Amino acid sequence: MLRKILGEKYGGVKLAVSYGSRRPYSDIDILIVSDKIEPAFNWWLDLAVIPEAEFKRLLGLLDISVTDPLFSGNA
Repeated sequence: MLRKILGEKYGGVKLAVSYGSRRPYSDIDILIVSDKIEPAFNWWLDLAVIPEAEFKRLLGLLDISVTDPLFSGNA
C-alpha cells in the first residue's frame, strides 16, 4: 500500500510501522522514519513522518510518540 501511495519516495523510507486501533472503518496510522517524505493526513490515512535524527533522539528519550508505535504496531 505504501509503495503505491508514496511512489518513488518509497525508497526513502527507513522504517514504517502500522499502529493504532485497527478497528474496521477507522483511519490507518503509520509511523514513517524518513528524511524525504512529508507528513500527510486524510480521512483514512495518517502518515506520521519523523526524520531519522529526530527519531533516534526521541527513541533515546523513550518518548511515547515513537515507543507506542514500536511496541504496539506491526512493521
